[in-house]
Amino acid sequence: MKKSYQSTLADECFSVTDQINKIVNKHIPQDLFCEVNRDTLMRDLHSNVLIRHSPSIIGIIEYSTKSYLYISDNILSELNIDPAELIEMGLGRALLNFEEGHRKIFLESLYPSIFEHYAKYAPLNEAKDLHVSYCTLLKTASGELKWYHHQLVVLACDEKGFPRYAMKFLSNIHEQKKDDTICFCIHKKSKGRESELIFSKEIMSHELNDMLSPREKEILQLIAEGHSTKAIAEKLYLSEFTISTHRKNIAKKMKVA
Repeated sequence: MKKSYQSTLADECFSVTDQINKIVNKHIPQDLFCEVNRDTLMRDLHSNVLIRHSPSIIGIIEYSTKSYLYISDNILSELNIDPAELIEMGLGRALLNFEEGHRKIFLESLYPSIFEHYAKYAPLNEAKDLHVSYCTLLKTASGELKWYHHQLVVLACDEKGFPRYAMKFLSNIHEQKKDDTICFCIHKKSKGRESELIFSKEIMSHELNDMLSPREKEILQLIAEGHSTKAIAEKLYLSEFTISTHRKNIAKKMKVA
């Protein structure tokens, strides 16, 4: 019997969600925020004209439940993700739109770094001052992979200083991106001073060159240019299955310590 779309999607989300839970639960307990605070926040978002008309995709993440409380409607036209589906299925659903290798890098390197910094500054009541930014390839509504800039700012913390709510800004930068480097930065705001860069990391394509075969390098370049698996297969006169296999192998080699 053929699985339904929702059933298949739930299966794909499971392993990704499990990894997210392991990272977040190390630092943030699962108790929920006050319903009054949540309801006030949601009411303000839905009534805010600037939020509704922003060219960026805007979301509100609740870390204790690993879910989105709010996501702007333009995520459907940009990434072909139903807002209601994302809110129901949580952060794991959002990560399914990451290019496979970038998703692996995010889960194994970037996301743990974010929470390590939250944990470092929470006792000082300064986690609220952290601003996280990074760029990845995402699968768009057209089926292409394009570069997006992600930004996270903390909206509220619990009594121990750990972030509870964060606002996510997601912007298409594909036309401006001139390389295939994943840039990851964490800035810290200081009262009356310019934000300070406290952590940065770049994952560049040349770091992978010795590990990748000529064919894998060719496919990686086409991925970076935004070509879909089908388009790459047609361009290289290979089957989509072969391209998918190459992509899985590239993702394994792109593991970041």
